[in-house]
Amino acid sequence: MHRSVLQPQSSSFVARLCVAGPVHARLARGSAGNGCSCITPGLWKAKNRGKVRLRFLLDFGYATGLRASELVGATLGHVQTDARGDHWLRVTGKGRKLARVALPPLAWDALAHYLAERELPIAPMRWRPETPVIGSLEADSGSTISSVRLSGVLRRFFLVAAKSIEADHPPLAEKLRRPSPHWMRHTHATHALGRGAELTTVRDNLRHASVSTTSIYLHSDDVKRARQIGDDFTTDRRR
Repeated sequence: MHRSVLQPQSSSFVARLCVAGPVHARLARGSAGNGCSCITPGLWKAKNRGKVRLRFLLDFGYATGLRASELVGATLGHVQTDARGDHWLRVTGKGRKLARVALPPLAWDALAHYLAERELPIAPMRWRPETPVIGSLEADSGSTISSVRLSGVLRRFFLVAAKSIEADHPPLAEKLRRPSPHWMRHTHATHALGRGAELTTVRDNLRHASVSTTSIYLHSDDVKRARQIGDDFTTDRRR
């Protein structure tokens, strides 16, 4: 059974690391150098490009639930806005199937911020369609990163995370030492369902062939379940 690895309570995957207390603050410092990896204007310098890209990867990957191959294959030409103002990303998934994935506010804002840090236009009408969503760290480069490179970037992040929390949370640290880019996809599904999204909605956004595949992300909260059952069967409720 798949389970989300980190449990962000705010909408932003990275905001959870930045503000949720000493353990996550250490995690953020370990991945970004001195201080939290929150974006500030002008970070797109040689030594900061990796930090900016990492933050974007975490928020965009978490908000969309994209596969690693879909993340590295995405270009600005694949982004669409419909008549209602909703944003979508055209993807080619497993079996070369074409589909659309919703871009919620977290993903859209992360993209706009990331483009600004890369000194690229934010307005869609000024985009170059071939520009990769995830850019290379080389200045003025129009290339993207490979799936192998993406895996390496995320692996290093989670290994730093493991080291940062191993004294306080050894079991979680041990799990973080076995990272996978798919974790963000798993976490996306788990949190969407946990926050009330319909099973069929999450299935369609993840592009699962069967709703039974999506249902593996339905996890009960043991604390909540114990409390609710306990409230229904208290000893003072006698007939």
